[in-house]
Amino acid sequence: MLSITFETSESSDHRNWVKNEILKSGLDLLSFEGYTIKNSTVSLLLDRGCFSIDCANINALVLFNTLLSNNSFHLKSKVDFAEKLNCKYVFFCYSYINENCCIYLLTSDNATLLESFSTLKEFAEWSNKFRDLVMTSNYEGDDLPILDRRLRKLGIPWPGNLDYALLKDHIPVALIEFQTTYKLTVAKHCNNDYFLPSPYRKGDVNRWLAIDIIRKQSKLPLLVIVWSPNESCIKLKVVDKIVYPSNEETPKGLMYLSKDLMDINRLLVSLNSY
Repeated sequence: MLSITFETSESSDHRNWVKNEILKSGLDLLSFEGYTIKNSTVSLLLDRGCFSIDCANINALVLFNTLLSNNSFHLKSKVDFAEKLNCKYVFFCYSYINENCCIYLLTSDNATLLESFSTLKEFAEWSNKFRDLVMTSNYEGDDLPILDRRLRKLGIPWPGNLDYALLKDHIPVALIEFQTTYKLTVAKHCNNDYFLPSPYRKGDVNRWLAIDIIRKQSKLPLLVIVWSPNESCIKLKVVDKIVYPSNEETPKGLMYLSKDLMDINRLLVSLNSY
């Protein structure tokens, strides 16, 4: 088996107590570290792993068996979800001992080497072929993995990620987007306050457009879970539709089928209903 470090650009993921409580309850969550959008369609699903060996020496069969044996990775469910979206699911292998890196296509029964690169720039340019929508944030914190910082310096950042899909019997039944709030309380936080551009920020239109595309393509409900590391209160919002600046309809932003404050026990009951 291979030793793989799974790095993430989600800075608040390790503090997400709500996610941890969901997993402790017996529910499963599926995540993808990245996905690309091209021509208003999900064109690629990606995961990634950091290796302590030269990536040119990775054995495809050993990689496949390593990922398959990792129960929390949910390889089969990820492959099935990619098939549902009619796109490829790939795994990016990289190391900090040199810039050799590679992309493997993952299917239900094997891993196949798709591309090898001698520099991160080559990989970044390859990934750019699959996207015409940029949904990454400008966040440049010190806790970002080295990979993310290097790609951003190249001007081609790692693709934005899908937070989670809720799994039932290994099948995704809903998409979950976690929203962390620090300055405002959970009750007062509103995604639409940050939706449109302003003189002080670029706005979240592209971020929600990307999520909306995968919502429609997967035909799954989208749940927004607002949480804070300082509160036990949670807000669960079920998205109805998203109104963009180009739409005639007003107001702009996320419109909901329901929006409720609750504790963790009620949230778990709600999630189990899907």
